[in-house]
Amino acid sequence: PAAEDHDLRVRVHALGYALLYLPLRVEHLRAYDWSSFRRQNITRGRGVIRWEYKNSGGHLTSYTRIGLRLAKRVVQIPVSLVTFRQTRMALLHGLANCYDAYGQVLERRLLDRAGQ
Repeated sequence: PAAEDHDLRVRVHALGYALLYLPLRVEHLRAYDWSSFRRQNITRGRGVIRWEYKNSGGHLTSYTRIGLRLAKRVVQIPVSLVTFRQTRMALLHGLANCYDAYGQVLERRLLDRAGQ
């Protein structure tokens, strides 16, 4: 349910084609609340692990690597405070990254249990 855009880009490039970037505005017409924010970012993290599993020949991303990703994202929160110049946006960005990492852990555990 996530990483399909990245997967498509990789497969198109592997076939020798180039992609053209069109700066189009996309508007999602649905209710967006705290629950959907959390769910969306956890799903993105789960998609990262699935994509890495698919494209690594069946090797699972280590918990150490996931932990390092989370640490990097937490350290970047002060940078986001300067970049966004809005405390709320910076904190939401940091929280989205933390939920993403949590989704990675959840998916890794699921794949562990499945014996893959």
